[in-house]
Amino acid sequence: MTHILILGAGIAGMPAAYALKSQLDPKDEITVVSDKDYFHFVPSNPWIAMGWRNRPDISVPVAPPLDARGIHFISSGVKALQPENNKVLLDNGETLSYDYLLITTGVEGDVDEMPGLASHTHSVLDIDQAENTHAAYKEFVKSPGPLVVGAMQGSSILGPVYEFAFMADADLKRRNLRDRVPITLITPEPWPGHLGLGAKETSHEVFAAALANSNINVICNARTLNVEANAIQIAEVDSAGHEIRSQTIPFSFSVYWPAFRGIPAVRSASTLVNQRGLIEVDEFLRSPSHPNVFAAGVCIAREIVDKTPLGVGAPSSVYSIQIEVKTVVANILAQMQGKPLTSNTPQRAHWLSDMGENGAAYLSEPQVPLRDINWLKQGRWVHIAKGEFEKYFINKIQTKA
Repeated sequence: MTHILILGAGIAGMPAAYALKSQLDPKDEITVVSDKDYFHFVPSNPWIAMGWRNRPDISVPVAPPLDARGIHFISSGVKALQPENNKVLLDNGETLSYDYLLITTGVEGDVDEMPGLASHTHSVLDIDQAENTHAAYKEFVKSPGPLVVGAMQGSSILGPVYEFAFMADADLKRRNLRDRVPITLITPEPWPGHLGLGAKETSHEVFAAALANSNINVICNARTLNVEANAIQIAEVDSAGHEIRSQTIPFSFSVYWPAFRGIPAVRSASTLVNQRGLIEVDEFLRSPSHPNVFAAGVCIAREIVDKTPLGVGAPSSVYSIQIEVKTVVANILAQMQGKPLTSNTPQRAHWLSDMGENGAAYLSEPQVPLRDINWLKQGRWVHIAKGEFEKYFINKIQTKA
């Protein structure tokens, strides 16, 4: 009997558990561990923050569908990983042994690197933060003022930054408040729409035009220096990363995107992670130091795709994560059977970004230079498609076998 332990019940963990169970021998066991007893569709967090979705719209309990498939579920946080002993310690006091470990824990925002970031700005990284952001936004519209949406240097997956700016623009127009709310977008990207991939000829013009049409001021190559109660201090840099000017941007309401780090239990496993606590994997999504440990999703340490004056991490999407899930499932099964493993590179980047009434769809293949396919399309169909994909994915998660 083989025991596979999966940490995390999100966009990577749940599909991986389903796929593995469907292909394993009945005598093999799968255990899913998560500090949350529900799955929620993370890409919809900006909609939660804007009040366009509620928690029940994008979250479902995980125990029933897992149980229906014969997958054991433990609702507990993870205290520590011991890959050298093939064990995981849980917050509830249990110690679990495994033959294979799949880490899909996601990440947390590294708010400690910038004092004031957590206390003076808002976030949409998880559903709780998104709900808190919505509560604060409802108070903000009662007494509107400058709104700042930004991202820290070294951050990645910047699509939600643009999404929130465009959705705020659309929402404030509906409330007849837009003329009272100047919106500024602060980003470490060298130009709007870089998104960690480059491809300037594809996305720069579309993003710049969309921002201009929405009257959203954008400041690029911006290093965030300090965050205070009602102001953010930034320094703009040149192509070599040298500071050329600094300024203070006032705000009455701000949503800011931090750089990522691994969750505490993961980043404390020094033989698995890089300096930010993100899991280092080879092309097979397997730990180089512990070959029975695999990872998928945003918890993976990813190489920079396009070098920029300020650090901008590579993007990820539900689409690319599902490709990783397919790869990691195939490789765990192959390793169990002594068969050759499959590489996860090159890989597509493909995602849908909401822009209020419209949206943008982006495809880059492969997600490394040199890219032979790059396109970005804009229109209301993307806004609709993202909503339909949300419904499809949640239905796939909650459907019982």
